[in-house]
Amino acid sequence: MSLRVLLGMEAMRAECDRLAQSQNRLHELSYEVLVKDPVETMKGICRFLDISFVPEMASLEGADRSAIYEGGPHEMVRSQRIVSSAPRADVVPEKLKKKIARYLAFWQQTYGQRWPQIRGLRAGESPRASRIERISDQVRYRCLRLLDQGVVLTYCIAPISVLSRFRGFMRKREEVRARRQQAKTPSQSSSSNTATTSRSE
Repeated sequence: MSLRVLLGMEAMRAECDRLAQSQNRLHELSYEVLVKDPVETMKGICRFLDISFVPEMASLEGADRSAIYEGGPHEMVRSQRIVSSAPRADVVPEKLKKKIARYLAFWQQTYGQRWPQIRGLRAGESPRASRIERISDQVRYRCLRLLDQGVVLTYCIAPISVLSRFRGFMRKREEVRARRQQAKTPSQSSSSNTATTSRSE
């Protein structure tokens, strides 16, 4: 999944550049900008599409959430406003962090300040991704994309009844996982408080 996201970002950047070179109209925005000022962001999208802005576009009130799992990472979607999520514990493995840093350094050298726009990123803070690493990752990425296309093909030819049962199974599994995670959180917090108290004593 991490390789799909990492190289998928670059693939999307390349497609945007290709469209721009073909004189196609583009409107780019980032998640950070959207959650910081959803009203102005949606107004900009409406201007680009040449349609009227409606305040409900910048709100989650009354949104259809029937396809969203309960709890877990989807909890913010069930609120009434578009807001940034609360700070969370850093769970990214150190090895993946270093790979991301190498790619960010490479992209900054390739695209300059234009992309990616990440606060605090400075050239030279991390070694750039080598040619060998990039070629190896590209091979793996293309294999993963072929697998994704195979999944899409399966969904196209599989009976609706089978897909419905599969979706129900995945929904239940996700809800169970979310409940387990929520059950762990208080105990972890309690253990942390106990440890802090013990150290202070």
